[in-house]
Amino acid sequence: MKIYAILQLAFVMYFGFDGYSQMYKNKLKFEDLRKSKVFKLSPFHFFDRSLNVQGEFFTSSTFKNSLLIGLTGMYRDDKNVADKGIALELQGRYYPRSFSADTIPFIRNKAAGFYLAYGAQLGINEKSTYNGYYYNNGSYNSEFRTKSAWVTPFFCFGYQVVAWETLYVDFYLGGAIKINDVSYSPEFAPSLNYAVDSEPSIFDRAYKGILPKIGFAVGIGI
Repeated sequence: MKIYAILQLAFVMYFGFDGYSQMYKNKLKFEDLRKSKVFKLSPFHFFDRSLNVQGEFFTSSTFKNSLLIGLTGMYRDDKNVADKGIALELQGRYYPRSFSADTIPFIRNKAAGFYLAYGAQLGINEKSTYNGYYYNNGSYNSEFRTKSAWVTPFFCFGYQVVAWETLYVDFYLGGAIKINDVSYSPEFAPSLNYAVDSEPSIFDRAYKGILPKIGFAVGIGI
């Protein structure tokens, strides 16, 4: 008897919830807040003293395809380190089920979608380290420069949602391969561990190899 009562309650709750959901969707069906242009900022880049801005442009009325253009500026001018550079990213996105109105009830003006993305980043950077070092031959130098020029093809998937009105939140996860042409001045600086790291970490501009592509961005649609 108790089981029957529980099943009956679950039955009523299910259809009640479904009915409310349909009513809510009908109420919002004329209020489509999706925008064909979204401009975003990636907070992750603040940690490495760079600024990343992005523009995503939906190229179809079905909101299934978009082109994202990202620009990253790098600048640092400390007592011992100067770092400057720029990078351009081009990314194509495909939303298999389109970027569409969400069916989550109780949440106003919702739109969301999963996507697959591919693209590449092109960048250049110059880093100067100001320190004084003596070499084995007795010479002395106060500046070491590392110049990097790279191309980084990548693939990732993500989820983008309209969190509120025109506020967008974009999460992504994937991988990349950084092909980097690195030069040092003086040329023998990499052999001096106290001058320039001979094996840069994945956070260094001079790194080359496999990279994770993880992050999120927030922005507004117009």
